[in-house]
Amino acid sequence: MTMKQKNILKKYQNGLDAYSDGNYQLTIQEMESILRQNWESPQLYYNLGNAYFREKVIRKFIEICNLHPVHGSYFREYSLDMRNFYTKCERDGYDWYRWEEVRKQCMSLEDMISALEDAGYRFKISEDNIIDFEDSPKFPLVKSREPIMKISKNNIKTETDRHPVLNGMLYDKDLKRRNALRAIEMIKEGATVKEAIKACQTSHSSICDFGYKRTHRQIGRAHV
Repeated sequence: MTMKQKNILKKYQNGLDAYSDGNYQLTIQEMESILRQNWESPQLYYNLGNAYFREKVIRKFIEICNLHPVHGSYFREYSLDMRNFYTKCERDGYDWYRWEEVRKQCMSLEDMISALEDAGYRFKISEDNIIDFEDSPKFPLVKSREPIMKISKNNIKTETDRHPVLNGMLYDKDLKRRNALRAIEMIKEGATVKEAIKACQTSHSSICDFGYKRTHRQIGRAHV
């Protein structure tokens, strides 16, 4: 075996290890490097295609959940002020979608796909058994005044204010009111805003709509 073949096999194994660890960016980097050396195989294209798909799912999920560290959703776990954001950009790159702190907020792949399907996205399986996005959302996406919050099986919160309107979709205003008022009571009894919102499955805008007044007793945001 030549030295070039050994290097290619090492890169391929690095790509497979990165794929197993969920580091799809490194998988893509290593396998594209192999292709640039004019080496290819069905297994290489299969793994590269799946890595691209998973990376697209993560990026689209981050987008629809509005996880930008500065301007993102109230429910995001990782936040920065503008100065620290640009400091981190200089250190870790301006593609903040790649940052580990941002990606830690993501659900499992299955939960992210489910969230994207709820937002109207559809998926297809190619002849090579590679899953990919079928198209943009098939349903009209409507921006609502109240964000929809979801809590995954591993208790990761996400919210979006854009969702497809389907025939027969109902909106339970009574449930919204009950959850918001219950959260306000929890806050009065000593719970933090974040704890109350999570426990009652409501949102900050909802509790404000039903009488909560913003005070200085707010959740501190993480800064680096």
